[in-house]
Amino acid sequence: MYYSLVGRGLEHEFQSFAEYHNIGIPVWSALAGGFLSGKYSRNNPAPVGTRFAEAGQFVPFDGKRLRNRRCIERVAKRHDASPARVALAWVLGRPAVRV
Repeated sequence: MYYSLVGRGLEHEFQSFAEYHNIGIPVWSALAGGFLSGKYSRNNPAPVGTRFAEAGQFVPFDGKRLRNRRCIERVAKRHDASPARVALAWVLGRPAVRV
């Protein structure tokens, strides 16, 4: 299932079901198609011709959670890590998520 800091739809029904039955949920696109990688920003957009620039929003984002990207960048800076590493660590630390 798709799951990231900006796409948390599985938490509403699937996560509690999986926890109750002690089963894991395999997830994909923890970096929201590259949006949470820290590679691109408003000041540094994806170059023309790249998948991120051409495909647009190919994974669903929760608009209310876009502020999480700024939070990830602050946490990454505080811990001398990349935003991608922080986003991946968050997903891997969630209950019922399996790789």
